[in-house]
Amino acid sequence: MILDEKTVQLIAKTAIDEYNKQREKAEKRARDNRLHNIRLLLQNYKKLETYVKRAKGETEEPDVTVEELMKSDDVIKSIRQSTARTKLMFEYVEATLNNFKALSLTDSEHTLYNIIKLKYIDGLKIEEVCERTGYSRRHVFRLIDDACNVLSVLMFGVDAINFK
Repeated sequence: MILDEKTVQLIAKTAIDEYNKQREKAEKRARDNRLHNIRLLLQNYKKLETYVKRAKGETEEPDVTVEELMKSDDVIKSIRQSTARTKLMFEYVEATLNNFKALSLTDSEHTLYNIIKLKYIDGLKIEEVCERTGYSRRHVFRLIDDACNVLSVLMFGVDAINFK
């Protein structure tokens, strides 16, 4: 079967359009996953902090890389490595939050950091955050979304930026 030039161009355009749609979906899914992961880390910040504080005296810090931690099969070693990974991740989140605070030079950036601090680091409920800041619930949630976008760049670097 021989296709004319117009049909070939139409098929090629359709294939390119479909490819672009699939790529955009994959990028959106990756971005959504990063934001979801940031929210999970923030929501569990106090639990992770408690875990790390309790684990400090209980286990020695293994002298291994993250890659080596991921390859372990031994159950006891796996528990120790899980503790070490948790410590590493908590320290990374804590450093990222400190960077966020240090980089918050404008009032609006400082507001974003302050909302995250009140909600997740200080452990206040949304109603309490609203009372302290004078913002509505909806506005507080919008600010949390905006702050998570900033944190995604600080945590994931250029991978978090949505290039068009």
